[in-house]
Amino acid sequence: MERPYVICHILSSLDGKITGPFMGTEAAGALGAEYGRYRTEMNARALLYGTTTTKEFTGFRKPVLEETEEVPEGDFVADDRADLYFVSVDVDGEIGWESGIFCNKGRAPAHVIEVLTASTPTAYKACLRKTGVSYIIAGEKELDCEAAMKKLYQFFHIEKLLICGGGIVNWSFLQAGMVDELSLFLAPVTDGGCGTASLFTQIQPFTEGEPVEFLLREIEQIGGGGGATLELSAPKQKDIKMIGGEAMKVLLANGSPHKEGCTYTALCEVADTLNKEGIETEIFWIGNKPIGGCIACLKCGEKGCCVFDDAVNCFREKAYGADGFVFGSPVHYAGATGNMTAFMDRLFYSELRGNGNKAFYMKPAAAVVSARRAGTTVTFDQLNKYFTIQEMPVVSSRYWNMIHGANAEQARQDAEGLYTMRVLGRNMAYMLRCKEVARKVGVELPEQETPVFTNFIR
Repeated sequence: MERPYVICHILSSLDGKITGPFMGTEAAGALGAEYGRYRTEMNARALLYGTTTTKEFTGFRKPVLEETEEVPEGDFVADDRADLYFVSVDVDGEIGWESGIFCNKGRAPAHVIEVLTASTPTAYKACLRKTGVSYIIAGEKELDCEAAMKKLYQFFHIEKLLICGGGIVNWSFLQAGMVDELSLFLAPVTDGGCGTASLFTQIQPFTEGEPVEFLLREIEQIGGGGGATLELSAPKQKDIKMIGGEAMKVLLANGSPHKEGCTYTALCEVADTLNKEGIETEIFWIGNKPIGGCIACLKCGEKGCCVFDDAVNCFREKAYGADGFVFGSPVHYAGATGNMTAFMDRLFYSELRGNGNKAFYMKPAAAVVSARRAGTTVTFDQLNKYFTIQEMPVVSSRYWNMIHGANAEQARQDAEGLYTMRVLGRNMAYMLRCKEVARKVGVELPEQETPVFTNFIR
């Protein structure tokens, strides 16, 4: 899933209002404190708000615009390493920022990201650049919610995001299929008012859509005042497959030096198929900087991880939360890339020696290979050897998992290759479900025997 996991986190009255006189009641105040605590505990890297809500936070301050002929086209990233982001949807360019850092009372400082469109005034974009506010372009004239989420993930590495109102932005992202979960704090109060913002609000004809049904997953009473929290799954997540109460996830490693080339194209086809099967995915790019090979220092047995703290250790940490894996590489001289070979050598050995293979044991895995012409079967065989030495069930397809092309565009024309990737995705989903059914009926993992090592020369 090449976008953040999105939770709509809202405090409302019994009649669905998110602002109004009810907010001044004792019951809403007590619940508001719990709402804020939960927001912090969710540990999301970004909070997203609509234009009206952000105006309230900034005191309705207007931007100071200067005449300018042009600004560089596209997005502007002022800080992609912030601990926290404040994301504001502001397609008309109405919010006046004094700094690229927003400090709201009782919250940690957050770097500001504005979500604009191509038609947002040039003078406003220049103002944001001067102030140090990042911005992304999502849509030509109207907001493209999906594009916004993909860019927040791509440029700022945001893996979890909370949408916190108002009603229009809540509805827009929900209708676009960008909301995974609704976290609703329901105050035991109503003021019967009208004209105030609701939990979800349409603005005709711009945000019309079909009714949305949620699936209630959990309800809990909060405090002694009668407030409650409701955790609901959004439609896309209604039938998601679960392991131990959490969504299944497949981690896909892109071993190409090109972030979005042929290998990425193949992995995306697998990931999209898994998503349609209700399984979350994440594509991890190992990067294009040199990755050194294993130096046989054996320190991973002491540290529990590789002594070289790079993409290997980063991926290993993510591996603990994954239920299945796909490793992809282009062909370089009839084998996997040098970086991918070093990456997998150190990844699998350091995990086996340092942690007893806990991250990979009995988790399904598959290899994917891309090439302009030849060398695919040798590389495919090379990658599969890692799985079979780590006790990982190997997932197959209708053909060997390979795709052909000299670039991403050509790879997208390999109809049989794409078909092979889709079959692989469905087979991976099937194997994960089978494993979950086995767990539920009490089938235990195989008993592990103490390894025996035999040297041929004594």
